[in-house]
Amino acid sequence: MSKFDQEIRTKWTEAMINGYFKYQLTSLQTRIIPGRRGYIAQLNPLRFTERRKPQDIQNINQKFDPNKFNFTKISKQEILLHPVGSHWSASKPVTPSSKSLSDVLKHDENMIIINVSPLEFGHCLIIPQVNQSFPQAITTFGLTLSLECLLLSKHPGFRVGFNSLCALASVNHQHYHCYYFDQQLPVEKCNTFKLSNSIYELIDWPVRGFVFQLDGQTISSFVKTIKTITKFFQEAEIAHNLLMSRGSVLGTCIGNCKNTVCAYLWPRRKFKGAKEFEHVNVALVEMGGQLPVKDKDSYERMSQSEIDEILESVTFTHEEFEDLKKKILGLLCKEK
Repeated sequence: MSKFDQEIRTKWTEAMINGYFKYQLTSLQTRIIPGRRGYIAQLNPLRFTERRKPQDIQNINQKFDPNKFNFTKISKQEILLHPVGSHWSASKPVTPSSKSLSDVLKHDENMIIINVSPLEFGHCLIIPQVNQSFPQAITTFGLTLSLECLLLSKHPGFRVGFNSLCALASVNHQHYHCYYFDQQLPVEKCNTFKLSNSIYELIDWPVRGFVFQLDGQTISSFVKTIKTITKFFQEAEIAHNLLMSRGSVLGTCIGNCKNTVCAYLWPRRKFKGAKEFEHVNVALVEMGGQLPVKDKDSYERMSQSEIDEILESVTFTHEEFEDLKKKILGLLCKEK
């Protein structure tokens, strides 16, 4: 593990011991669903019963509301780190103990905080420029910061992701999820089809989507491609989920190689209101094939075909996706 991993994991564990979470996350029951996809189900009922009530989201471009819960309202005990990069800031790194929360919020600072309703070990939230009060939409800086956190980790199971509004984001204040999970996700084993030099299509997965890889690109060009597409999604009111993880260079050793960063981006049908599905909530980890399940009965009986059906319920049709794909490829050509 890197120093970053050690800091996150140590401070996160201390926060759990000290009772700063809404529930204790002991060892989760995990089950590999029989079938070729190898879906991973995890029994985590407290995440659904004890978590803060999700906000009522009605559109993807909903404005930030300072009167509703946001990350300027958290307790100091929830803060793990203030990431500061010398290449994009003249500020010196600070720790939660060296400044009061009010002092932190006076400056344009970033936070890594615990997710008080964790789905997995080390589940945190990366909050870019917290006091800018940006709504939940990807920004170039926020995506870069999240990618750099992923690159600071040496743990192959560290993952970072984003849920847009109407794609089961629960808080309308820009944030990215990160967590540790030791198993390979089913989506990371999928084949891809190259659409252009910078974008691939996910093949044989219940939710149609796109894949990007850092290999052969700078961080800025990698981020620019994803940001161009997510900006188009925002303007077109297309809900989306993003998952980034270490993986193999596309088209080579699919499986256990971890020689690049892959990003999976799924456009999806909008979900309005406070999120609530019957057995699982389809957000970024579920899109990748890892499914926190609400109740023991569903956990024990859930089948591959049922999960396929749940995921397929949020995907674009073949015709819709093909039309979207043409627009995106045209957009990327204009950006060159």
